[in-house]
Amino acid sequence: MQSLGGEVHTEQKRLNANVGRKPVDAFSDELVERIELHNLYDLDLYDFAVTLFLGRLRKGG
Repeated sequence: MQSLGGEVHTEQKRLNANVGRKPVDAFSDELVERIELHNLYDLDLYDFAVTLFLGRLRKGG
């Protein structure tokens, strides 16, 4: 909100919602690779959306 010029009226608190989460190195290399492959298109789509958003932000609309 602040980076877009808006005002933040609430107090920000950091919460760790994943206290019991396993560290990444606790997973096998094969599982990590499968997860990465499964999400490749999501990452490309996210990058494309960010590019469009920033382009429109620079143009002012």
